[in-house]
Amino acid sequence: MTPAMSTRQLGEWLLWCALLNYGALLVWFALFRGAHAALYRWLSGWFRLTPERFDQLNFAAMTFYKVLILGLYLLPYLALRLARLG
Repeated sequence: MTPAMSTRQLGEWLLWCALLNYGALLVWFALFRGAHAALYRWLSGWFRLTPERFDQLNFAAMTFYKVLILGLYLLPYLALRLARLG
């Protein structure tokens, strides 16, 4: 049986997950900004989207993803850090 994860290890894991997910979010944003027309052409072949609706959906999805990163990784990490200080 493997030993349980310490709070320090859990905090490090949460921080790494947050950093990796923020990296994925930055790649998504860079692709959205840099290859907007190509992405729109590719996805509009599958779905009937106006360019404005495509932008709205991407912005909403990026915002939702960012909130998930905050709630699932950063806030628990900060709570563990604060608990260790106290």
